[in-house]
Amino acid sequence: MSTEIVNVDSFRKWTKDRLRSLKDLQKQLAKSEDVDAVVKQLDPADWKDFRKKARQLKSQSRTSASFKNRVVKEVGRDSKRFTKILEQLSAK
Repeated sequence: MSTEIVNVDSFRKWTKDRLRSLKDLQKQLAKSEDVDAVVKQLDPADWKDFRKKARQLKSQSRTSASFKNRVVKEVGRDSKRFTKILEQLSAK
């Protein structure tokens, strides 16, 4: 467990980094045909929740195309959420 003190600036920096990595992930997903390989290459420590959600989406999807669409939509939702968080942090 980390004993790092979290303040608004450090959280803002983390949010910017996360948003940037989500946008990079969107680009990778757009280029790649094998979505499963893209998801598996993500760092397990930082992307644990997203990888779990992707596994759930894979089990719900019948085809690889529907799996890709669902993962792309999930990345879009996360991106919007982190953008809103960043806007709120920048306002303060």
